[in-house]
Amino acid sequence: MATSRKRVADYEHSEATRLNNPPAGLTQEDIAPPPTRSFATTPADCVPTMVTGGEWLVSYPAACTLDCHIEFLPDASGGDAAVRAEFEAWIASAAAADPWLRDNPPRMEWLLGAVPSAEIAPSEPVVETLVGVERDLGRSGRIGGRDNWHDGATLVVEAGIPAVCYGAGDIFLAHGADERVPIDELVACAQGIAVAAMRFCGAKGGRA
Repeated sequence: MATSRKRVADYEHSEATRLNNPPAGLTQEDIAPPPTRSFATTPADCVPTMVTGGEWLVSYPAACTLDCHIEFLPDASGGDAAVRAEFEAWIASAAAADPWLRDNPPRMEWLLGAVPSAEIAPSEPVVETLVGVERDLGRSGRIGGRDNWHDGATLVVEAGIPAVCYGAGDIFLAHGADERVPIDELVACAQGIAVAAMRFCGAKGGRA
């Protein structure tokens, strides 16, 4: 677990360094979380996730495709359309500065089935119920935000169903070779889900 704590500490240190020393052309206001939020999230980001190209081992590739995932907060100014327009302008500007790309500009396509960002109010019954259960169980019941995606965002955006992300383990160990969850945390999480579900549904015996 020492590795996990160090990883979190390194992440928090890098975030502080980034906020105090913004990249060229940006201000602290450009990259800092909105002042209305009590939790810290990273700024809007473009993450290259897949690169494909080529037809045969001994041939120059005719094309290259780069897939990216763009992360931004739910209340980004102008919403999804504005984020797309800004990204396209950014790519066009970079291509214009390159002699070859200026004459062969990249073509952009936006795929259907995006993974949307989402946020719900702390006053939502599902949030208040789960926080209350956590506190009754002697835990912090702290509300926070994450810059990673989870399936609950689809419920919020596509179906209008308030959903939360609640679980065991260290998020910095997720989707890796050493991904793991301590058994005691798994048991505690199952207890929290069970009691919260009973209370939320009005079932008898929903005591922590």
